[in-house]
Amino acid sequence: MKKLIAIAVLACMTVAFAGCGQNNSAAEESKGTVSIAESSEEVSQEEASEESSKAEESSKQESSKEESSAKKETSKESSAKESSKKPDAKQAEKEASEKAAQQAAQQAAQQQAAAQEAAERAAAEQAAAEQEAAERAAAEQQAADEREAADRAAQQQNSSGSFSNSDLVMKYNDRTVALLSGINDAVAAFGNASSTEKLPSCLSMDSPDDVIYTYNGFTLQTLTENGVEKVYIMDITGSSATTAKGVAVGSSVADIEKAYGKAAESDDFLKRYTVDGGKNTLDFMLENGRVTEIIIAYAP
Repeated sequence: MKKLIAIAVLACMTVAFAGCGQNNSAAEESKGTVSIAESSEEVSQEEASEESSKAEESSKQESSKEESSAKKETSKESSAKESSKKPDAKQAEKEASEKAAQQAAQQAAQQQAAAQEAAERAAAEQAAAEQEAAERAAAEQQAADEREAADRAAQQQNSSGSFSNSDLVMKYNDRTVALLSGINDAVAAFGNASSTEKLPSCLSMDSPDDVIYTYNGFTLQTLTENGVEKVYIMDITGSSATTAKGVAVGSSVADIEKAYGKAAESDDFLKRYTVDGGKNTLDFMLENGRVTEIIIAYAP
């Protein structure tokens, strides 16, 4: 645009000089020519400057475009890299999660196995301890049984010769009745009982009832065997009746041992003498070292 204006101005000046300056001198014409040339040079310089500016501007635009394009490419590449990285990160995270889960499962399995092993070991130890305790208790019981049997044998040996079936006798009013005597013989010796009481048979449900005959200070209990009523328990609780050797309620332990020797079984509450393997017994019940009850009995 500036170039066109410069040409128009130059044309006008040329016309003006042509119309008005025909009579001017050759010097003036030469001067006008110089001015035109200068003007043309100025226009050319201005155009050159303008073209340079345009070129520079164009270069800047191109550079800006190229830079923008490079940035876009870089951004695309970065996005592509980021996009490629995201799946890798997700895969890595998934693998890490699976690995952690596997490790946790293995650890849980190991802990469970350890707990089961500990429980089995504890159960085995407990079973072994219980077996050992049972064996020890059995051994102790066997030793106790052996000691008791030895003591009983010794006591029976000590009492042999001083206690026998002939001592299984009760004395009342200077009359005696032996164990397993018939009830008729007992009534003939002691007289009629003050009262009687029937009980279920000690032999069987089909046998006749047992009968208790009550006297002053003692009772006689009978059973019926093979049609015969026999006295099988004589229980002395009063001082009116005694044993055949005179031991009565109120006698001392010394009196018992003086009459019958060492008992087969003995403690602070009982002195027991036995014959026939223990089927027949003579028991002295004790309290504070004195006889409180005497029982002469047969075990059917």
